[in-house]
Amino acid sequence: MSLKNPLAFVSFKKNLRAHFSLEFIKIGFINALLMSAFIFFALFEADFGRFYDFVASFACALFIIGFVCMITRNPNASTWFWGGFFIGIFWFYWIAYSLIYFELAWLIPFEIIAIACLYGIIFAFCFLIFKIFYIISIKILKLKFQKLLKIIFLSVALFCAQFIHPFGFNWLNFSLPFLNTPLQSILIGKPSTKITPFKVYLNPPQFSQKEKWSKSARASIIKANLNAIDQAISQNARLVILPETTFAFSLSSNSTLHKILLEKSQKIAILAGAIGFDKNLNYNSAFFYDKGAFKRIDKYILVPFGEQIPLPNFMRDFINAKFFAGASDFASAKMPENIQIDGVSMRVAICYEGTRPEFYESKPEILALISNNAWFKPSTQAVLQKLLLRYYARKNSTLIYHSANGSQSQILR
Repeated sequence: MSLKNPLAFVSFKKNLRAHFSLEFIKIGFINALLMSAFIFFALFEADFGRFYDFVASFACALFIIGFVCMITRNPNASTWFWGGFFIGIFWFYWIAYSLIYFELAWLIPFEIIAIACLYGIIFAFCFLIFKIFYIISIKILKLKFQKLLKIIFLSVALFCAQFIHPFGFNWLNFSLPFLNTPLQSILIGKPSTKITPFKVYLNPPQFSQKEKWSKSARASIIKANLNAIDQAISQNARLVILPETTFAFSLSSNSTLHKILLEKSQKIAILAGAIGFDKNLNYNSAFFYDKGAFKRIDKYILVPFGEQIPLPNFMRDFINAKFFAGASDFASAKMPENIQIDGVSMRVAICYEGTRPEFYESKPEILALISNNAWFKPSTQAVLQKLLLRYYARKNSTLIYHSANGSQSQILR
């Protein structure tokens, strides 16, 4: 035993070191960079102007090259792990930025590494699934054309990595590079031709994340939001959409402001993000005012680790107590909801919900989306969100009105 244990340790150490080979890391990094380049090109969409479709096609070509290299250039569990590792960083590094506002900035590098490792494991798992099916096909089923089978199985395995959604987070989408390219209409769909019969105002005031939740800034924020509503009225808009938690408190508990919004709703419909409170539960909500009446729409799908801790109760309570000052999770609605304006139906979504397929199951013609992207500013988060929204808009022929804080508000087709 005294001889076997050291030998086993040496063997383990040797195998572990092999997975950290510089060659494997380099291959994974290059493949991931090629498959992520389209996100960084999309940062400059406005600068490229009418040439952006050409740039998008070039970025799509880089993605395809990266995809092909992943399945042809020394494919093994290690290169796939490192490919997934760096894709996790390039696509989702910004998730950790929200820790700044909980005074946990020191945890940012650890969370980024954790996210990267998670996607590395997902990609390595997909490779191992490929290996199982490949061995079955050639050893048991005795199928021929082994090289072709290998490429097909590897392609399917890599393609399927995007369907593994850790904690329900579904932002890894390999269809995004094909937006604004000649392949878009075939693989995704065409832009919606829907036109609303009234004007929608999308020019909300912008607030930093610290300012938004500062009680000392509350009066100036309320004033800025009311000014935006008045500006929309002066432009003869029928609807004004203000971002997620643009009022970072419960509107129903502020009777004065609630009354003002009801009065203004005689001139214009108002959709504004605020905190909902009901039966000792907090909700991330959208308040809809129109013609002297109001309706509260609560968030249906909560952000994992942002609005809820998707872990067993004892772990959730421990994390909330240790890292979030004992705050409880947000409560959620039972289903998505619509609003009606002059006979026009609009599905209402709050931030993360706009990138979830559940909100497009009934093929809504119009989606009113409110977001607060200041959590992740500056980063590529808003660009990736825009690409995902464009994907869902074109896949489902939905017209999206997106009002955002911390990034550009826009109409997406």
